[in-house]
Amino acid sequence: MERLCQELDAKGMQVDLAMTLQELRSAFFRRGGHEFLILAPDLSPSMACVAVETLRAVNPALSLIVFGVALARREWARPVTRLPAYHPSSRAGLGAVLRTVYQEG
Repeated sequence: MERLCQELDAKGMQVDLAMTLQELRSAFFRRGGHEFLILAPDLSPSMACVAVETLRAVNPALSLIVFGVALARREWARPVTRLPAYHPSSRAGLGAVLRTVYQEG
């Protein structure tokens, strides 16, 4: 995720990388919210659910971008973009994220 964050930052997007639920909450409230929550492929499904539930309790319309097969299979409330075939550090993964951001933004 670090490489994806660097690439998005280089494109002028504000990005927060959170490794814990507390970091996620702090970043979300410090910025006054986020437009997208990107879930990494190695994130456990239970932690992903907690993260999504926590932020969507504040912003039910928060868009998700989900990497990894396990997370993409889960039933997420919309809006959600599923990218099971991509890795976040790949050029294709970056391109998929940018298409999603620019389509919804």
